[in-house]
Amino acid sequence: MGILVVEDNFLVGEMIRLAVEDAWFDVVGPAPTVEEGIRLADSAALDGAVLDINLSGDRVFPLARSLRSKGVPFIFVSGDDRTVLPQDMSEARLISKPIFVKDLTQIATDSFADGKAVRAEAQAQRVRTLRERIATGERRIVTQKRRLERLQFQGHDRNTVQLAVDLLEQMQTSLQLLKDTLAIIEKAGPAGAAAAAITRPISDDIIDVHDPHSLAHWSEKLGTSPARLAELLLTHKPSARVIARARVGEIRRPEPEIDRPLLIAHG
Repeated sequence: MGILVVEDNFLVGEMIRLAVEDAWFDVVGPAPTVEEGIRLADSAALDGAVLDINLSGDRVFPLARSLRSKGVPFIFVSGDDRTVLPQDMSEARLISKPIFVKDLTQIATDSFADGKAVRAEAQAQRVRTLRERIATGERRIVTQKRRLERLQFQGHDRNTVQLAVDLLEQMQTSLQLLKDTLAIIEKAGPAGAAAAAITRPISDDIIDVHDPHSLAHWSEKLGTSPARLAELLLTHKPSARVIARARVGEIRRPEPEIDRPLLIAHG
């Protein structure tokens, strides 16, 4: 599904993109001008549009009329009020800025055709992918155990055997992370999507607490903020694997959600 976003403010446009993508839609744009919006609308299959009204002094209404003639639903998200709407669009839906990104996500889900179906299918695909990776991981662990037994039987040196043991432990940790993530998603439904940040095998790399680049890299990989990662490092070993386990525990016991001032502001 494609949702056209037309917004001349880059930051606001990216925030609207985030909201629409969180509703499991593909985004076309953002387009900063009426002309670019019309070009994209003519070149892409659309299931809806989110339109700012005032684009650097130009009104978006010609594009809105074109979308309506094609049967494409749209909503206005604007700092202007309803008095700016022409008579032929007096009934159009207008969402006033500022608005929380998560609220626009819900509006997009409710406003455009099959939004909930798209969300459900995306979630189902995630579950199928996780199950396939779990099955593959289990087969690889069986194979690695057999390799380890063979190395021990053949009397290989201690370092070789230890490397095989370390690899087996990493594979087991990665598999458990996948299983935990799958359990969370299946239990929580779409709300469990946040756990998808931890679906890749996590190595036992050491996180450098004094290097901002290392903190930024691992906070992104582990699905947490640099500040929260720094807090975890105060009470856990600076091991990516250990922190990953701690993150799974946090996702299992989420704190009550608090609205953060992530707003689509006037623009």
